[in-house]
Amino acid sequence: MTLLKQFTVLCCATLLASCAQNGFNLQGGTASQAANTQAEQNLNKPIEYANKHIRGPVVVVLPGKIKSNNATFTQQVQPNNIADFAELELSLANFRVLERSDLGPLLDELTLAVNMGSRGALRKFKRGRFKSTNFFLKFDILKAEKAATAGTSFDGSALGNILGNTTDDPRSANIANTIGSSIKVSDSAGVWIIGMRYKLLHASTTEQVATGYVEEKIEVGAKSVSILGVTQSQTGGTTMDTAIQRLVQKLVQEIDEKGKDTRPKKRRATGDPAIKRYQSLLNKLGYNTGRPDGIPGKKTTIATTNFQQDYQLPVTGRLDARTKSKLDQLSK
Repeated sequence: MTLLKQFTVLCCATLLASCAQNGFNLQGGTASQAANTQAEQNLNKPIEYANKHIRGPVVVVLPGKIKSNNATFTQQVQPNNIADFAELELSLANFRVLERSDLGPLLDELTLAVNMGSRGALRKFKRGRFKSTNFFLKFDILKAEKAATAGTSFDGSALGNILGNTTDDPRSANIANTIGSSIKVSDSAGVWIIGMRYKLLHASTTEQVATGYVEEKIEVGAKSVSILGVTQSQTGGTTMDTAIQRLVQKLVQEIDEKGKDTRPKKRRATGDPAIKRYQSLLNKLGYNTGRPDGIPGKKTTIATTNFQQDYQLPVTGRLDARTKSKLDQLSK
């Protein structure tokens, strides 16, 4: 046996033994480990929302628009997928979400009314379940493009021919050619850039209250190695769904900061019971002070002024001693 033949046979034996030991161990082999590593990258990674402890307003998430003509993207991502992720993340951020599934056939009518900006059409929704709705939210895809691709490959046919030509033994040359021709290696990768925008709209006017935009870069790749009929392949990277969820999470973080009133609540002023009594007396006499609350506001000032003029009292617009005395007298 020639030296080349001995070498090639030894290489084949070593390669096959390695493949038998590692390549076909389905539960713990390299293929399984690689697949699990890729899957780990796409697991849901919950994030902590800074204002989660604050109860958010009532929102309805409406399906947005996908402004991309890329068929690969539009086949995998739909507006309702994005809205589903948005409802999930907003709920985790402690917003009160009126889910689309609860709206039934009204969802299409509501979406049309919002897109048209029709206040009249919106008014008919401001009752029942919609009465407490504060905002509408829309998430739009503004960018979805494959920004870059790269790949490398190796074909062992040429190497097999070179090795085969180094020997005069036809059998050894044939073995070298067979081994070389069986070696195929390829490695490719593509990078996507996806941009998403949110719009927060007032539920009564459809006026835009806030907006924001973020981008996410994802990589999708494939690798394949084939030697003597033994093939090892691997595909991976971030899936489209995972990228969409992470974009939504970033935007909800921003909404969580902007869409909640984090200022300390002001204590409502406590009215004076005595003034509240005189406001009630003025109301009974036909001088409108509004709802008696013990706080002398604009309506109370106007009512008091009119009362003072009618009863020839000094016109001060204030509930002074003479005005109070006259009101007490008339109330008896």
